[in-house]
Order: sequence, then structure tokens, then C-alpha cells
Amino acid sequence: YGAMTTRAFVLGALSPAPRFDPDLTFDEAVAVVEAISRASLDDRETTYFVGWLDAQFVGGQASDLIFWPNEWFHEDAASTHPFTSEELVHALSIRCGRTLPGDRPVALPFRVPLPIRL
Repeated sequence: YGAMTTRAFVLGALSPAPRFDPDLTFDEAVAVVEAISRASLDDRETTYFVGWLDAQFVGGQASDLIFWPNEWFHEDAASTHPFTSEELVHALSIRCGRTLPGDRPVALPFRVPLPIRL
């Protein structure tokens, strides 16, 4: 309550739920992560696209990776590492076992943790 405007709440409620895209490419996922990371989206769009990433990388916890990489990697040093969008998408891909067309090998500075199983 009070975390968003009534307009943002209504627009969010009217937005379709994010769906898995079997034709997603690496570059498309990178573009979404870049938009989220650069804060070029409004709150509603950010919420939608973080949910969209979660639909593409099931169990990946995209929000934690993008906003709290130290928690995601379980490494304090990750909070100050200047991750690229390519690194973040590659980390999600590894964690979820999803290979995207156009994926390029990216050297990650930290070991990708196993996904949390509920």
C-alpha cells in the first residue's frame, strides 16, 4: 500500500502476465536487462520486465541478480563489480540451463550458484 500510484497499480493490473518466449535470443534478453539496469523504464515497466525475465529464466531470480548481485552470487565483492548486461544474461542462462540463440561465452567473475528449489 502506498508503494505505487493508483494509476501504476491499475495499469499493472491490466497488463498481461509475462509468458515464456521459446524464440528469445541472447541479444533480446540483453536489451531488456540493459533497459532495467539503466533505469530507463518506469516502475510498472520495470516490474513487468523483471517478471518477464523470470518467465524466461525460471528459478533465475533476475531481480536479485540485477539489483543485489552480492546476494545472488553470495559474494560481497559482487556488489561493486560493474556487471555488463551480457554477463547478467549469461549468468541467468547458466543458472537455469537455458541456452539462447546468439549466446556468446562470457567470463564471469564469480561462480554461478545453483538455483533455489522450493
